[in-house]
Amino acid sequence: MSSERTQSPKLLGTLWGSAAALSAFATALLYAARPGINWAISTLAASLGLIGFLGGARRKWRLDVVLPLALACLIASGAAVTANPAAALLIAAAALFALGSAVVAVYLDSTPADGPITWLLAAPYAAVLAMSEAGRRFAEATGAFREGRGVPVIRGIAIATPVTMLLALLLCEADPTFAAGRDFIARAFRDFSVLPRGVFFSALTVCLAGAFGIALRNSPREPRPDSPPWRPRELLGDTERQIVLGSVAALFALYLVLQVSYLFGDPGGRAGSGVSYADAVHRGFVELNVAATVCGVLLLALRLFGVSSPRDRWLEALEWIVTLQAAVLLVSAFHRVNLYEGAYGFTRLRLYVQVYAAVALMALILLLVELHAVPSLDRFLRRVMVVSGLALACLVFGNSDAWIARANLLRYARTGRIDIVYLTRNLGADAVPELVSALPRLPAAVAGQIEGCLRQWYRNYPGDENDRWFEWSLRRAALIRALTGIKAHDPVTAMPTAAEAESCRNAP
Repeated sequence: MSSERTQSPKLLGTLWGSAAALSAFATALLYAARPGINWAISTLAASLGLIGFLGGARRKWRLDVVLPLALACLIASGAAVTANPAAALLIAAAALFALGSAVVAVYLDSTPADGPITWLLAAPYAAVLAMSEAGRRFAEATGAFREGRGVPVIRGIAIATPVTMLLALLLCEADPTFAAGRDFIARAFRDFSVLPRGVFFSALTVCLAGAFGIALRNSPREPRPDSPPWRPRELLGDTERQIVLGSVAALFALYLVLQVSYLFGDPGGRAGSGVSYADAVHRGFVELNVAATVCGVLLLALRLFGVSSPRDRWLEALEWIVTLQAAVLLVSAFHRVNLYEGAYGFTRLRLYVQVYAAVALMALILLLVELHAVPSLDRFLRRVMVVSGLALACLVFGNSDAWIARANLLRYARTGRIDIVYLTRNLGADAVPELVSALPRLPAAVAGQIEGCLRQWYRNYPGDENDRWFEWSLRRAALIRALTGIKAHDPVTAMPTAAEAESCRNAP
């Protein structure tokens, strides 16, 4: 770029040294380690590093940079409060996506290129940007060394390395911490774990050096406008948009009038209706959510591809009407699943689809905000991503599995129906402490079945005796305490009896 200049050798050394030091720290915490507070610490360190280099380049801390970093730290902290491997994978993906969004925002702040695709593919796009920038910074560093300015550094490293290693080996005999470090390095070379660990460290170093290098780029002399330069072609006039929105509004109005009993009623619960709960929910839930989502996309597309003209009151009224009708569909879908849960119990899938309906409703509200002024697709996408990230954080920190278990136990108290196999095996580890705490309040037969199933499914669950401090997880610790109490019935083998295993397989 014409606005870029080669950085000084000292600044390049700071960039690569910081990236290497932070990568070594993150590798020690993350590689071959169980998810815990290490994820939060590593994410926080990377975020602070990016902010630090932004400050070093005298660039402003923009909200579209700080907010994704804060969201990434919040989501990564979820690894310290869950024992569910599936949730850990989702947390990792969401945290990386948020970090990628921050890097993309920094990049776009100094590059006259923009568009919604950069936010939809934030994580892979940020990885490509970071690798490209790391290659450029590496070329600058090697050029500085070729000019002789790096010779003193190489000479100093060559002298310091053997001297430091010799002194460290001598101190190993006097300090257990040094001895443990020596033994760790020796084991890494013996079992060849140093190779994948080195690859992990190198990949982190490249990504961090690239992200920090992007932060060091020159800021544009003129402030970046709020609306992006990307703009779709203006294809539709007010007449076309009024016809489309009017048709959709009329169709939805007719549907809402004809389907009042299905939208908010309980057709599956009325005798003689000929409609089961499964039919009542499955017949409309997916379609209602898809229809509401299509409406949102249609509203945004009609505005983005519409010809710029003074605001038309009828067109604005139709946009509000269609948006409200789509919101009614989402509320109806939420209500239908609520009825289904009351009849057949609570599951992850049913909770997640309700969360989707809530997030979609929030997206419609954000869409109304965008339509009130000049809409920006990438700004709208960023806001929806923030809402989605907060919804994920609520599920993780609120312990959705424990809530599902508690709701099913309350339903059992009302109806006498319970799915023990789902609660003990399919629901996940985060629900186990809730189930164990409820055992004294349950009938002896049901409590015995739940306890037997838990002993069967978790009989080989590893303890936390070998966990390091940075692998600590709140709910994993609670899970181990709960399992210890259950296994105390059989302290020798902690194995379920044949009767318990049979009752678990045949549980209702």
